[in-house]
Amino acid sequence: MSNSSEQYTPETINHVFANLQLEDVEQFYTSYRQWLQQRQLADLHTQIATLRQQIVENNLLLQQTHPTPIALATLARLQSNGVTDLDLLDRMLERGEAWLDNTMQQLEYCEQFDFIRDDYSTWCEHALEGAYDWIDSMHKVQTAQ
Repeated sequence: MSNSSEQYTPETINHVFANLQLEDVEQFYTSYRQWLQQRQLADLHTQIATLRQQIVENNLLLQQTHPTPIALATLARLQSNGVTDLDLLDRMLERGEAWLDNTMQQLEYCEQFDFIRDDYSTWCEHALEGAYDWIDSMHKVQTAQ
């Protein structure tokens, strides 16, 4: 506690302790405990503030990474049809909501004519490559007529 290199002899320590009043020692101990608790309380308040800030930051990150309703519906539909490759699903989600919505319309068309043959994973790979973009062209021609 002290930086001095002075050593106290047992006699010196006995002399100091013999001259202390019990009430003074009790008051010192009570004051020290109160000071220590206040310091611990301040540390806890600092930790709580830090945790609250981290919670706010985590909530913002969750909002940024939480899939949209269209993305959730797409994931549910593809997974219910056996698509389990998470990398494949992630690549589809990265294309954005408009692409997913359009791709699900292409999927409906392909399902109507049984182009998929129960291999939805391969269909998804082909969709990422643009293999079904011709369906959009066909729909544009039909609506123009």
